[in-house]
Amino acid sequence: MKKGKIVKEIIGEVLCSLGFELKYADGWEFWREVKNSHGEDINQWIAVRLHRFAPEVFLDVNTNAYGWITKRMDDFVPKNLWHPKSLFGDMIAFSDDESFKDAISYMAQMIKEYGLDKLAEMTEPTTNDRFLNDEEIDVYENHELICANFMKCRNIPEEIDIEDATKIVYEGIMLLRGKPFQEIKGELFDLGVFYASRLDKAFGAKWRLVNNATFIDYKRGDVLENFPVLNGMKWCWVRETPEEIVAHLEKLRKPIYYNVR
Repeated sequence: MKKGKIVKEIIGEVLCSLGFELKYADGWEFWREVKNSHGEDINQWIAVRLHRFAPEVFLDVNTNAYGWITKRMDDFVPKNLWHPKSLFGDMIAFSDDESFKDAISYMAQMIKEYGLDKLAEMTEPTTNDRFLNDEEIDVYENHELICANFMKCRNIPEEIDIEDATKIVYEGIMLLRGKPFQEIKGELFDLGVFYASRLDKAFGAKWRLVNNATFIDYKRGDVLENFPVLNGMKWCWVRETPEEIVAHLEKLRKPIYYNVR
């Protein structure tokens, strides 16, 4: 019996009635969209994957709510209930269709008893000190207008180069250090959009909206860079020392070339 059919029949029976849809990616993934208590649209997914080099299968759960990372079964299944063929609580060994079916049946039971509750917890952000999904979408759709308004208010010339733009961002972050996030969120928002737009101007960037977060992809020399526009600026702001802020901003703007003779 094909493994995909086993997964679809056993785990699909649990999840599809709850609004999950099966998608084929690196394994078998069940996805659905729900709203959290903030009214945000959140993707939940449960993935069954095979180990690349051993006859083992494992289960991941995740959402795109702020602050969460992928969880394995050992993160939410009590240790005394770990599968007997699972040494560390996550990967389960199998040798044939029957043992694979046994592993998938166990996973389906653990999803019902613990996994769905974990997903519900992971649908809420880990902190309220964050940028909201609507703000991320606003950046993606309106970054040119946001940047133009910021530059007009600050009397920043259109021809400013990336080095001088970096100085403006650094000085702006230094003025915001030590203040509560909710007080300075708007300023960080503007600085993030401004800096991403100037990086785009300097290197040519592709703007992407992925899981309710806006990124730019660009090449600085031979290096492919990926910058999360709002959270990237927040990460600059939370750096412990001015030197770390400078190093982070410089890393984003300085081209690197390999095999230069």
